[in-house]
Amino acid sequence: MIKKVLITLLVLGLGTYFVAAITLFNRSSDDSICQEVSLSISDSVRAGFIGSTEIEKILREKNLYPIGKRVKDINLQEIEKTLKQNPFISTVTCYRSATDKICIEATQRIPVLRVMTEGANCYLDGNGHIMPATNSTPAHLVIVT
Repeated sequence: MIKKVLITLLVLGLGTYFVAAITLFNRSSDDSICQEVSLSISDSVRAGFIGSTEIEKILREKNLYPIGKRVKDINLQEIEKTLKQNPFISTVTCYRSATDKICIEATQRIPVLRVMTEGANCYLDGNGHIMPATNSTPAHLVIVT
């Protein structure tokens, strides 16, 4: 009899703990201010066409840089949409971590050849996307004339 009461109390106590933990730890912190941004750029070793400073500059120009803004006012989809417009970026994923850090993960396009004609000077990636040629980061590739 005492064993059944102890087991019942233990089960009720654990159930109460789980409900309390879920409600207390899952509170929305939308009024908090973004203090940190994590920028991760894949393939930056193989192709250095765009870096974290350029991404930060793009976001600041469009008034989308998240640091200092309330978390609920940060439009992650707009950040993704803006960064995807850059010809050197293939994919972008933005999300908010549990600690209200905004994480931005971008993948660069990797050029496979350079087109140099009288009317064009650009790179092409493996999917046929055109990327403008830059003087700051030359890629050593096959040149098509």
